[in-house]
Amino acid sequence: RPWTSKASGDFAVTESFDARRFQEQLSTSYLGRYLVHVERVGSTMDVAKRMQEDGAPHGSVVLADIQQKGRGRAERPWYSAVDKPDGNLFTTFLLRPREYKILFKVNMAMAVAARRVVARAGVDNVAIKWPNDLWVGGRKIAGYIIDCDKLDDGLVCSVGLGLNLNGDFSGLAIPEEVRNNATSLRELLNRQVSREAILSELCNEFEALLHSDAAVVHREYDSHNFLLGKRILVKPKRREDPGGYDADAIETTKDGFLKVRVTETGEEKLLSGEEVMIRLQDKYI
Repeated sequence: RPWTSKASGDFAVTESFDARRFQEQLSTSYLGRYLVHVERVGSTMDVAKRMQEDGAPHGSVVLADIQQKGRGRAERPWYSAVDKPDGNLFTTFLLRPREYKILFKVNMAMAVAARRVVARAGVDNVAIKWPNDLWVGGRKIAGYIIDCDKLDDGLVCSVGLGLNLNGDFSGLAIPEEVRNNATSLRELLNRQVSREAILSELCNEFEALLHSDAAVVHREYDSHNFLLGKRILVKPKRREDPGGYDADAIETTKDGFLKVRVTETGEEKLLSGEEVMIRLQDKYI
């Protein structure tokens, strides 16, 4: 039975998602076993934060049909339909890790889990773009963000994921650059996909990876990180800030940094959250 508390009291629960069908496809011990499904929110991350404060258990999941103010890294907007459900996946996983050092593994595990699920759906050449995106053929299909807080009862983290499943970008009032750089499972597969199946598979893969050896997760992450071995453009953490330099992406470290070699000087640097772009055909992505 879905976990509920006053944290979800301001949000209308919807019947459009079959929670029973979702639960029947779970093979997890805790992730997704407590689900809060709402029709319309600003951001699922905001709901998760309120659930944290209300004592929601480790592994709780928030799912929304409509997300009006989704956000990514550096508070950048995650664009989606704001007036009606578009069939995309807007979700946040609530975790209560025992120590901070596991956060690097959480970040890589989320990327690897999402990549596995998209590939299993039938999509070829699904790639991870450090630090927190999935791309297919030069177009973005998913992004995620991790926020952590220290509460009285320990560390709590929200892992928010936006995955383009069935949405149509043609009618959205979004920047042309965003529209041209986005894709969805429906577009790639020419068919609708089930949110219940995708979310249950995500939970199954994510939980399994969280309990896998960190080195194994790291190797799979790097094997699909399409920046590695490429010439990239490194920008400041705030995209609008001036500056930037060319570099070669060498590897990600076990702590989640991206090691690069500056083209002009040969100096090696560790990046922690800078904007990283790669030239693909006639554009940077």
